[in-house]
Formats: sequence, structure tokens, C-alpha cells
Amino acid sequence: MLYLDRYLRVTYSPRTGLIRLVGELDASNAPAVAETLAHAKRSENVLVIDTAQLDFIDLAGLRMLIRLCSDGSARLSAMPPRMLRLIHLLDQAHTLRAAE
Repeated sequence: MLYLDRYLRVTYSPRTGLIRLVGELDASNAPAVAETLAHAKRSENVLVIDTAQLDFIDLAGLRMLIRLCSDGSARLSAMPPRMLRLIHLLDQAHTLRAAE
């Protein structure tokens, strides 16, 4: 467990190297999650962040993930369709390269 609050759980699996976001990522927890993921970036070459279990993400959460991925040291995996729609509305698809 990397982070836990009322709305969001962030876990790391050393076996798979995946970070999972489960729940709701929004303005209330995006700064703390950004700090948590920044620490995780220091110990991994490239963070792979699984977003499949995000029930909700607002613009603050999405912007935080965009900043995190902007230098290529993090990639998003299994993005839900509603999250992809937000990314395309913001015209940030080029920034968020999906993990393969």
C-alpha cells in the first residue's frame, strides 16, 4: 500500500511492477498522490500506473497524471473510456503514452 484515504487506494505490486489506482482521484487527494508517485518514480525506471479501477477522475487528478507522464518516466495502463474522453478533450493524448 503506497497511499490510502477515504476515496482512493494506491498499491504497488513488486512482482508485476504495477501501481494500481483504485477508487476516486480528484482535487482532494491529487497533491498527496502526486507526492507518493514522485517518491515511487525515484526507485523505478518507468512507472506503469494501472487506472482500470478508477471509478472517478476529475481534471485535477488527470492534470496530475499528465504532469507525471510528461517526461516519459511514467505511463498509464488500462485507461477507462471516460478517462480517455477527458484526455482527448484536453488534447493531451500525445503526452500520455499508454503502457503496452
